[in-house]
Amino acid sequence: MESWLEKTIKWLLGPEIPSEKSPGHLWPRWIFLRALGLIYFSAFYSLIFQIRGLLGPDGILPAGDYLQAIAAAMGADPLTPADLGDISAVYVPFGTSTPLWYYILAEARIAAGGLNLGPVGGRLVTETLIGLLRADPASYLNIYPGFRPFLGTDLALGPDPDTAITGNRSYTRAHFLYYAGVVAPGTYR
Repeated sequence: MESWLEKTIKWLLGPEIPSEKSPGHLWPRWIFLRALGLIYFSAFYSLIFQIRGLLGPDGILPAGDYLQAIAAAMGADPLTPADLGDISAVYVPFGTSTPLWYYILAEARIAAGGLNLGPVGGRLVTETLIGLLRADPASYLNIYPGFRPFLGTDLALGPDPDTAITGNRSYTRAHFLYYAGVVAPGTYR
C-alpha cells in the first residue's frame, strides 16, 4: 500500500502513460499555470498604482527641477524653458519637468555645442564614476588610498622619473590633459 506522500509524488512527477485510470500530469500543470498567472497578475496589478509615481511630470523619471537646483547650487546657469522647448513639443509637461537624459543632452548642446557635457551632466557622470571606483575593492582608489594626482611645475618630469610609469618617454598623460585644455599645471587634490 502506497502512502499519501508516495501517491502525491507520483501524481506530480510520476512517469506514467495517461489513461482513463491515471490522467497524467494535467491537473498539476493546470494548477501550476494558474498559480504562475496569479503571480504575474499581482505584479502588474501593483504596477498600476506605482506607475504614476515613476512616470509623468510629478514622478521620479523627470528630473529637470532637481537638475536646475543642482546647477544653481554649483553656480552654473540652469536651463530655461526656452532651452528645453524642443522636448515640450513632444510632451508638454516635459518642458518644465524634463527627463534626466534630455536635460543632460540639452545642457551639453547649449554649454559646449554638443562637443562635451555641460557642468551638471559632467558632474553627474564624474561623481558616478568615482562612486563606482570607491565601491570597487580592487580599484586603484582603494588599493592606493594615499595616491594624490599631480601635474608638477610646467609639466616637467622630475629628476628621476619612475620608468614603470613613463617608460622611456618624455611625456605623460598629464601632458595630454594639459594639451586638451582640461587641466593647468599644478597639484590637484
